[in-house]
Amino acid sequence: METGTASAPTPTADTSGAIKDGETLTSIRPPISVLIVENNRINQAILAAYMRKRKIQYATADNGQEAVERWQTGHYDIIIMNIQLPVMDGIQATKEIRRLEKSSPAPPTGNTPFANSQGDGATRSSVIIFAHITSSFEADRAKAIEAGCNDLLIRPISLPLLDKKISEW
Repeated sequence: METGTASAPTPTADTSGAIKDGETLTSIRPPISVLIVENNRINQAILAAYMRKRKIQYATADNGQEAVERWQTGHYDIIIMNIQLPVMDGIQATKEIRRLEKSSPAPPTGNTPFANSQGDGATRSSVIIFAHITSSFEADRAKAIEAGCNDLLIRPISLPLLDKKISEW
């Protein structure tokens, strides 16, 4: 398990909507926290390096069970969930997180503009889950969305596309 955090640099104007080298997502939106759920060390290292470069706070989990446990004790705005994981696969982990969100009186809080204040001082929001899948088969996509994933990332991951998806959500 790895965690990383950094402060955001001075905001840079961007008229194209694309994130440029040296610019960070936190320079164009509030800081976010991402949970990377990936058992492949190379993919985990690539995503962690991406988060560090973009000055995004992140943590990692090696399997679905660890992802659920980290989500329960952390405050994550986005989860990048590999679907093929040991111990508990990403589909089951996503279903469990969604089940816990529905049954919990106070889900984990988020600090994004998508969070919804409930008037009791707590900020409530569902975590955004990106399914990280190896296949573009429609059945795999449907399983991920049915489980509760908000969006899909197909391997090999395109970092410019990840920038776009994080910005969109």
